[in-house]
Amino acid sequence: PYTYDASIESFQNQKSTAQIILENGNDVMFASYAALHKADGVVNYITGSGDSAGHVMMVAEEPTVVQNGGVIDARQSFVKVHHQFSTPLTRKDSEQKTYHCEGRVDEVFTFEKLVQQGYLPFTFAEFLGTDPVEPGDVSISLSSESATPDALIGAVVRTNYLISDLSFDVTDTAGKSLLSFVFLPDHNQIRSKTIALSEAIALHNQRKVRDLAGKDANVCIKARLSTGEIFEVFRGALTA
Repeated sequence: PYTYDASIESFQNQKSTAQIILENGNDVMFASYAALHKADGVVNYITGSGDSAGHVMMVAEEPTVVQNGGVIDARQSFVKVHHQFSTPLTRKDSEQKTYHCEGRVDEVFTFEKLVQQGYLPFTFAEFLGTDPVEPGDVSISLSSESATPDALIGAVVRTNYLISDLSFDVTDTAGKSLLSFVFLPDHNQIRSKTIALSEAIALHNQRKVRDLAGKDANVCIKARLSTGEIFEVFRGALTA
């Protein structure tokens, strides 16, 4: 695999990825591209004239490696990637209607093109087992299996990952839905990994919760994390 100064935490104000490729040589880089796996990535960082720019792409499938006389043929070898640009592409659908799309799916990059554009291949410590993935964990500041409206609305949800959404379902003893809604946190709430239910339950829904208290209503709150996991945060009776 290619090498670079591991003490560099950021390429910014350091060397560009193209310089690292020059230091390693094309043959080493071609072998490094060949070692990529699905969900790995390639990244470039270019500096010059006081400006900097970078881009990252995710590997979509195992690379196609073509040998020529025992040497990797960089023009024939390629990898498919998924990536996104801020500048949209103009495309046409099956009905020839024009639409704009910022995403590039399964775009082909030859090894030669990756070197020319200064892309370094990389993987993740989690894939190698050197940094095990931390299991998702969600908690709520309620200690019992029932809650009054004040206790529920005053509760706080905390997690070790970003929260994508919170879903609320209130049902009667027969399972009939009495109230159901989904809360989408704002940027600050997502980053804090903490959501106060007084913010998640809108005022009109707070009134409905209070009206349902003591009427054989049960509450279920679920949290969807950025990992895709869904956790049941709370399930219990809504008491007066």
